[in-house]
Amino acid sequence: MSILTESPVAVIPAGTWSIDPSWSALEFDVRKLGLVTVKGRVPGFSGVITGGETPSVVGTVDATSITTFEADRDAHLQSPDFFDAQRYPELRFVSTSVETSDDEIVVHGDLTIKDVTRPVELRTTRGSSSSTRRRASALLTADCVTWRRSAARVALPSTRTV
Repeated sequence: MSILTESPVAVIPAGTWSIDPSWSALEFDVRKLGLVTVKGRVPGFSGVITGGETPSVVGTVDATSITTFEADRDAHLQSPDFFDAQRYPELRFVSTSVETSDDEIVVHGDLTIKDVTRPVELRTTRGSSSSTRRRASALLTADCVTWRRSAARVALPSTRTV
């Protein structure tokens, strides 16, 4: 599949870019029991975006760096109940395809958490760019229950307080 807009400009121009953590943020929010939204940040991440005819995105997250800014909750997230960061120190995303529509780029890929890989979509809105930087915002929606049902090892309990 060619990743081109109606004009002859590639959606992701040819080249390879490292995601610069000093200019980037990886943040998340989780609905808890449908009542409260818990926000967090992941300072330990890296990624590479390759553009051109067959664009790709690869990213990793250091599971030990995931924080909600509350020590007890963070310790629980690091435990075997959730990410089991000692045994599985890395979460990984690898794109499988990229498509575009209007002002959105959709990156389809596989997200691996605790050796369980599930397909996900990164919905990315295009932002401003310069000769050395491109700005974009991406949204990934993942259902923890999906990982729990796919393998007993993931064991993301819905009854635990996080």
